[in-house]
Order: sequence, then C-alpha cells, then structure tokens
Amino acid sequence: CGAIGSICQSAEGQDQARRVGAVEALVAAMHGHTGNEDLQLYACSAIDSICQRAEGPDRAGRAGAVEALVVAMRGHTGNEDLQKHACGAIGSIIMSKCGGPRPGRTRG
Repeated sequence: CGAIGSICQSAEGQDQARRVGAVEALVAAMHGHTGNEDLQLYACSAIDSICQRAEGPDRAGRAGAVEALVVAMRGHTGNEDLQKHACGAIGSIIMSKCGGPRPGRTRG
C-alpha cells in the first residue's frame, strides 16, 4: 500500500494506479487487514490521492472504498493522518455522486 501511495504522488502515477486496478487492490487489502494501522493509513492516503483525479472518485466508489475507509476510521480513531486522508477520499466520492465540484475540474 505504501508503494502505491508513493506512485500516486504525481498525476501520471494516479492515472496509472487507477488504470491497473489499484483501488480495488487497496480496498481488498484494507478488508483483509483491518487491524494493521500502517496498512490502513497508506491505503487511505493512496485512495485519497487517486480520488484527486477526475475518474478516481467514481472508481473508488464502485470498488467499495467508502465502507473500507469508514472501517479504517472507526478502527484507528487516534491516527490523525488516517482520519484526514479517509475524510478527503470520502468527500471526493460523495461529491462525485452528488454532482458537486469534482477533482480535476473547475467550476463555471
């Protein structure tokens, strides 16, 4: 999860991660290792990064990321970084479903 998070630091890396199914792999890892705080943090960070691109929130929503992010937040309430990344990703997913401003696009 940390490697995917590192790749997702650039727009090109975010696009590549999305194309190869990284969100689905991250969600599966999160479900399989709910007690591993480091894995949960890196996965939340990577999903948050992927959600910054125009198609990322839709892909994350379809992959079941919201549920995995909420489980991570509930299981690791003391980790501020995890909470920040999970909230950012959930916000992007919700905004994409509600027709609000989407990452990679401007209002107008």
